[in-house]
Amino acid sequence: LTPISGSDASFRAADALSLTKLNAVKTGNYGLATTEIQLQKDAAEAVDKFLTDFGTSTVGNTAIVSAGYTSYDALKKKKKQETYADLTSGSSVQLGLYPADPDKQKLGTGKYLWLQDNCYHYGLILRYPKDKKEYTGQEEKADLYRYVGQPHAEYMRNYNLTLEEYWDVIRTHSSAKPLRIEC
Repeated sequence: LTPISGSDASFRAADALSLTKLNAVKTGNYGLATTEIQLQKDAAEAVDKFLTDFGTSTVGNTAIVSAGYTSYDALKKKKKQETYADLTSGSSVQLGLYPADPDKQKLGTGKYLWLQDNCYHYGLILRYPKDKKEYTGQEEKADLYRYVGQPHAEYMRNYNLTLEEYWDVIRTHSSAKPLRIEC
């Protein structure tokens, strides 16, 4: 887990990460906005399995990965350094739908609730959930998922915690008083 902070120091350069192209591990029937999308390898494998299983579980997979690792400079140019700072971690993906859902459903509704309901099985969290702005500083975004690892994701789900709230929990523990996670 990488802490989140608004300071430039919390953003990581690509050469400090071990990135792999999502296209290189892709096995499922989901789309990529570009074959250049990169993630840390464990995150890429989890996202692939997540979206592959989503496609198997629903009729007609229109999910695409629209963004993965993005440099801080690129986010700054797009004026999205606060909203999508997670993308500099190499562990987050932004999803989209293509083509548009014929039933006019959006991410976070209808069959796409499967993503939110099942992401923790793959070590992913919905980064900006509904009714958590006071903790994340952001309105709900049904399109941004972050890989944190399965035990962490499950703990966060079980206790309805955002990443920021989970960091607060972790800070209250130490090697003398470890946080025990039972899955």
